[in-house]
Amino acid sequence: MNNVEIGEKLRSMREAAGLTAKDVAAQLLEDYGIDMNHRTLFNYEKGRSSPDISRFLALCDLYRSKNVLTDFGYGAYLSKSDGYEDITLFEDEYTPENWQMLKNFISLVPAKDKK
Repeated sequence: MNNVEIGEKLRSMREAAGLTAKDVAAQLLEDYGIDMNHRTLFNYEKGRSSPDISRFLALCDLYRSKNVLTDFGYGAYLSKSDGYEDITLFEDEYTPENWQMLKNFISLVPAKDKK
């Protein structure tokens, strides 16, 4: 993923969490001790800059990311809550063709009925 794609994903995760950029800045300071201006977050979301690893992981935690690798397109994850056994697959373990076939297959597999 490039900076723009990462930024778009961060924005969609923030919006899904129901947070404004100012909310995020306040929570980062309160919960993680990270002092960040909300405009910096907008720069991340627009792909103009990218967060360092500690800020990136704090944002993912704040947005309740279940699996950072899969959320950012580097793996496929099937969880028990979706009716599957926990499985994590990583893209770099497969050829591009096989990875695409796996993704296509996973999208077709129905979850087990939840009891």
